[in-house]
Amino acid sequence: MKNVILMILVLMIGGEALACPVNYEDLLISPKGLKIFRGKNLGIDQSDFFDAIDLVQKKYEPRFTELGLRLEMIVDWNNDSKNMYSGSRGSQRIISVSGGLARLEIMKKDSFILALCHEVGHHLGGLPKINKDHWASAEGQSDYFAALECMKEVLEDSQKVKAPKIVLEKCQNEVCVRTSVAGKVIGSLDDYLNLNGKIADIDWSRPEANVVTDTITDYPSGQCRLDTFFLGAQGAPRPSCWFAK
Repeated sequence: MKNVILMILVLMIGGEALACPVNYEDLLISPKGLKIFRGKNLGIDQSDFFDAIDLVQKKYEPRFTELGLRLEMIVDWNNDSKNMYSGSRGSQRIISVSGGLARLEIMKKDSFILALCHEVGHHLGGLPKINKDHWASAEGQSDYFAALECMKEVLEDSQKVKAPKIVLEKCQNEVCVRTSVAGKVIGSLDDYLNLNGKIADIDWSRPEANVVTDTITDYPSGQCRLDTFFLGAQGAPRPSCWFAK
């Protein structure tokens, strides 16, 4: 696969071996659960793992090039880390992907693609940033970019998935449905890893009621992340549970 590098170099963070050539600051999920839960290896297989990466890379590599940047995907199927990481070094934009996340029991191919899109969002998602001097888009903004733009670029509209009534009513196309369903997996990951495999009690029909007065740039709650994916998939504005209007 073009520009995909299998890395042996490891850095120990939170008790897990993480393949990374730089100091990664921007993760798919909070690292709090990585010390606790190992999970079951029943997620996507190696073929879907590399196919998902290839789909996202082929779609977005030209975008990075247009901006004078170089996208490098650092991929290690054998690494058991259950996260993804983004980094920046000069004009190089790095996304590090490990097989441990893909092999989690709750992971599906669409949710894995959504996770990759979140990492692309750290690089291309725009404002708000993690802070005013930071290169990376905030966590909520990266989720929003993933649903609003990236999944629409990468997925085909023809494939159908099972979804609850509220998702089918709100979505006008299959990409919206698939993104919304995948969003529940990503929104559940923190609790799943931190609570030894417990599925988070989040739902499309119960949006978070909290309204922030200052934009949250760190990780929103699982429900807020699901709200962000669901609204982004519909092309609706960002939710007020993390974004201050």
